[in-house]
Amino acid sequence: MSSVDGFVFVEGESPSPGPSSAPTPRPSCCSPEARSPASIPKECSNERTYEEYVRDKTPAKTYEMNGVHYYLKNSVPSDKITNMMKGHGGCFICAARAKKYCTLIGPVAKNSGLNGSVFLRNIRGFKDGGCDDGCLYNIRKAVEIINSRPTVGSNSKSVHSIQNPKVFLVTEDSFPPIEEGIDEETGLTFEHITIFPDKVTSSENVAKYEVLIKKYMDTIRPRLEKLLEPSAIASVKIINERFSELERPEHWSSMMKWITGLHNKVGKGYQFLNPRNKVHIGIFALTTGRSEIDGDTVVHKDFHQSSNMVDFITMTSIDEVLREMDRRSNPDNYMVSQLNRRLVKENITSNHTISLSWAEENTDDLDLHVVPIDPNCPEIYYGRKEVISPSGVKYRLDFDANVEKGEKAPCENISVGPGTFEVYVNNYTQRTFHKDIPFTVVLRQKGSPDKIIESYWRICRNMQRGTKILITTHTFTEISSVPIEMSKKAANRAEVLNSKWVSSMGNPSSEVPSVESLGIPYNVWDKGLLREAPVFKPNVDESFMDMAASTKKMGMQKHKKYLCEYEAGKMPTTLSGLLTMLSTGKHKVEVSPRDFTPGYVTKVNTKEKVVKGDGLIGCHFKDKFSIPVDPIHVKGSGDSGNARFNSNWFKNKDSIISTEIDSFIFINKVWFMIIKGTCLPVDDNNFPLCGGFRPTDLSANFHDLRDRWGFCNTHVIPGVTNEGTPMIGSFLTEETVVLTVDSKRITVKVD
Repeated sequence: MSSVDGFVFVEGESPSPGPSSAPTPRPSCCSPEARSPASIPKECSNERTYEEYVRDKTPAKTYEMNGVHYYLKNSVPSDKITNMMKGHGGCFICAARAKKYCTLIGPVAKNSGLNGSVFLRNIRGFKDGGCDDGCLYNIRKAVEIINSRPTVGSNSKSVHSIQNPKVFLVTEDSFPPIEEGIDEETGLTFEHITIFPDKVTSSENVAKYEVLIKKYMDTIRPRLEKLLEPSAIASVKIINERFSELERPEHWSSMMKWITGLHNKVGKGYQFLNPRNKVHIGIFALTTGRSEIDGDTVVHKDFHQSSNMVDFITMTSIDEVLREMDRRSNPDNYMVSQLNRRLVKENITSNHTISLSWAEENTDDLDLHVVPIDPNCPEIYYGRKEVISPSGVKYRLDFDANVEKGEKAPCENISVGPGTFEVYVNNYTQRTFHKDIPFTVVLRQKGSPDKIIESYWRICRNMQRGTKILITTHTFTEISSVPIEMSKKAANRAEVLNSKWVSSMGNPSSEVPSVESLGIPYNVWDKGLLREAPVFKPNVDESFMDMAASTKKMGMQKHKKYLCEYEAGKMPTTLSGLLTMLSTGKHKVEVSPRDFTPGYVTKVNTKEKVVKGDGLIGCHFKDKFSIPVDPIHVKGSGDSGNARFNSNWFKNKDSIISTEIDSFIFINKVWFMIIKGTCLPVDDNNFPLCGGFRPTDLSANFHDLRDRWGFCNTHVIPGVTNEGTPMIGSFLTEETVVLTVDSKRITVKVD
C-alpha cells in the first residue's frame, strides 16, 4: 500500500509466477529488432519462450476509486512503439494493440524507479519472450521512455511526467484475448500480446459511471481548480459555519457535503496535486454526490449546482452570501427565472401566457392542460397543441418538456387570449418516486403583475395517466389601447374649471432636473484615477523593461479575492458608513444596472405654485408595462417587482453591463442613486413614461383640478435637462444594495 497526496492505492509490480508447464506450440511472431539501451538485467535465469511469456497472466495493478478500476492514458505519441512491434514479427494485430495500450499507466511501488507503464510490464530480461536480440525487452524499455518525458525546465535527471492524462476505464472487455486469428498452414490460433488487469469495474458500476466520466471528466477540471483553491476551501468553511442560518438549508446540503468531501480528499489544494492525482480527484468527484442516468442522458447534480458556490466564495461578506443563497433557493426565483429564459429563447410575445416550470432533478413528464370556459373551444395540451377560439384568437402549446427523457430547466408554455380558463397539471410519465414533485404555475398578462402558484405532485397520488390536478381558474382581460372617453358630466365640469386651470396652471410641463440645480445636499466623491499613469522614459530599452516590471508587479497583485479575504478586511456594511468612507480619498463606485429597478425624478412647471413641498416627484418603475409609482422604502425583503434596466436607459448601450454611480441623494424619505450616462427610454413599451402629475401632491386650493392634473400625468412626457447631471437612476427601496467599490463587491444596508 502507498499513499500519495491523500490518495491510497495498492501499488507495485506483481510477483512473477513459477515455472510454467510446457505449452502446446503455437505460431510465434518474434523477429529481430534494433537494439536499445536496457535497464533490466540482460542475463536472467527466468527468461521464457514466446509461448510461455504470452501466456503469463500476471495481473497488472489498476487504480481503484469507489469501485471504479482504471488506468491513466498518457497523451504522448505512440508511433515508435507501433513500428517496433511491427518489426517484432510483422504482426499487425500486436502492432495495433501496442498503439492502443502502450501509453496506459497504473500504480507502482514508491521509489521503484518505474513510471507505471502497463504494456509489457512482466518482461523479465533481455531475451524474455524468445527474443535472442531482446526485441520485446527493447520495446518495453521504449514504453518506459515515452511515458517518462522530462518536465520542461528540469535538470538532467529524468523526471517522470504525464501529459494531459485521460481515464481508461477497465472493464471485462477492455483487453482482447491472447488467441486471435488462425494460421492457415497449421490450423492453430495465433497468440498475441495483451494485458491482464488485476481487477475490472463491475457491470453495475460501468453502467453507473462510464457515461458520467466521459461527459464530465474534462469539464470538471476547471471547476475543481476554482473550488479547491486554498482560499476557496477557507471560504467554504466560513459558509459551513453559518449554514444552519439559511431559510432552506436542505436545498444546498447535498452540494455542501459533496464539496466538503472534495476538500477532505484533496488536502492542501488542487494546484499542489500532480497530474495523476488531479485525475484521481476528478474520478472521486464524479463517483460521489448526486448523479442521475437515464439512458444516454446523464446529469451530475452537485457539479451543476456547485456553479453557485463559485459565485458565493468570491462575494464580499458572509451575510451577503447567506442572503444570496436564500434568494436563489426560493422556488419563486429559480423556477420563474428558468421560465423567463425559455420564453426569450422561444421568442414568445403573447400578451397572455400560462406556464409550468419544475426542477431539473425531477425528470418526470409533467404536462400543462388548459381548458377554456367556452363550450365551443376544446382543451389545449400536448395532444391538441393548437386551437382557434370562437373570437379568432389562436391558443397554442408553444413548447413541451421531458417528453422522452429529462431535460435541463424543464418548463412548458401555452399562449392564450382574453377569457376564463381552467388550468390543470398532469404527470404523464412518472420517473421520480418516493418523494413529492414541486412545480410552479405562472399566469402572466402584459401590464399586470404575475400570478405565481406553487404546488406539488404528491407522492401519494394515483400516478395513472389522466389524473390531472386542477390548479386554478383564471380570467385574462382585454388589453385596451382605446382612448378614454370623457362623460358628459365630466366635460361640463372641465368647462367650468377651465379658467382656473389657465390662470393657475397655464400650459404645465415636466422636466427631469439636474442634481446640481436642486439646492439639496447630496453625496458626491472624488472620482480621480486610483493609479497614476506610467511615466515613459526617453531610453527605449529602459522604458520597455519598466513596463515589463510594472506589468509583472500588477499581475502579481491582480487576483480574484475570496470570501475569506473579504471577511478578514471588512468594508462598510451600511450606506451611511460607505458615504463616510467615500468622503475621503479617491473612489470608484459601480453597479450592474440589470440588478436594479429604474427611476427618475421630475419637477413640474406651472404658472403658480400648486403642489405641496418642493415639487420634486419620484417616478419608480416597480413593474414593467406599468406607469411609475411613488417610491417607498420597504423594510424586510419587500417586493422589488419585475422592472429592471435595459439598454434603452443608456446613451452608451454597453453601460448596461456595468456602469459608474455619480452620487447619492436622500429625497422624499428615500435614497436615490444617480447613475452616469443615463437617459429616458423614449418609445419603450416596457416603460411608459409619466410627467409626475400626481393628484395627491396638489395643495388643497387645487383639489378640484385633480382630474385634469392626473390626465397630464400620462400625456405630458418629461424633458431632460441639458445641464448638469440628470436625476435618473434607481430608488433604493430594498433593505440592502449590492455595489462594487474600488473593484470590491459589497452589500450595504440602506439605513
